[in-house]
Amino acid sequence: TIPRRNSNASEWPVNLKLSMEREALGFYLSGHPLDKFTNALSKMGVVATAQAKAGSSKEGVKIGGVVTALKLKNTKKGDRYASFNFEDATGSIDTLIWPSQYEKYAHYLQQDDPIVATGRTEVTEERSVFIIDSIEPLLGLRDRQATQGVLQFGVEDALEDRLEILQSVLNEHSGNCPVRVSVRVEGEEISVLLRDKNDSPVCVKPSEELCEKVEKLFGRPVLSFI
Repeated sequence: TIPRRNSNASEWPVNLKLSMEREALGFYLSGHPLDKFTNALSKMGVVATAQAKAGSSKEGVKIGGVVTALKLKNTKKGDRYASFNFEDATGSIDTLIWPSQYEKYAHYLQQDDPIVATGRTEVTEERSVFIIDSIEPLLGLRDRQATQGVLQFGVEDALEDRLEILQSVLNEHSGNCPVRVSVRVEGEEISVLLRDKNDSPVCVKPSEELCEKVEKLFGRPVLSFI
């Protein structure tokens, strides 16, 4: 029997809590907004900012992160462009987006949501700069590319107590993406495809709304998409 635990569900979803920490303190205290997207980012082929700065200058570099210290500037011709710190869990890299790209993607820079940007790095002994060619919102990219949902539990999550509610939440977001359940018991991980009472695979439509509903149920992020 899986032991019960006392409920310690977060008052806010993790991403909202982190956003409030950043606004109040100027930095993230309890984690980083990209922590829950580790598997999805790996599948997208992104590189960490620390890796981008440590390497050589490259074209076609893809980085995932959040925009901080945004500064809007004008060229001598009066065209608007932007510079900012592009931050992930490993650090940040100085970033530029020139006028033609700024016009297309400016709305993504004003939001708190993480983005995935593609561009080129210019690395010298003095400085590393990332120059953006294109931007996509991380959540939209993850949801569009997802081929599987993964629910990761430990014995402390009391899955048996919440299974019926979990199934109801998943049914509300029915779609084409199958869901796998992974449970760690006594140091070993058991992974199975989640099935309904008719032994058919449970499939959902990937969304952050679904992730946050499941997070609220278990008190921490347990659902990810890859």
